[in-house]
Amino acid sequence: MSTINGIGTAYLGRANSARDGSFITTKWITVVLPLIPLGSYRIWPQTHNSYLMGMYSSSQFSAKRVPLHWPHIFKFYGMYFAFYIFIEIADKISRG
Repeated sequence: MSTINGIGTAYLGRANSARDGSFITTKWITVVLPLIPLGSYRIWPQTHNSYLMGMYSSSQFSAKRVPLHWPHIFKFYGMYFAFYIFIEIADKISRG
């Protein structure tokens, strides 16, 4: 799992945190923005290292596939829709 210039796959978001430190995240196909959800996973973080003022980050974790977490996915698509509506309204206002 990796991205090159924003293209690839990535785990994004965090939902349903548990007492053991685990949380649900979704693996996405990304082309600058997350486009297609590939699956949701419960993640148990093991270690996290950050170098050079946070510009390089490395994490080790355990993951277990869970059913797609639809509220998490709709949140991403909802943000896209809200941004689209904002652009449309701004365009109509600017045209008078």
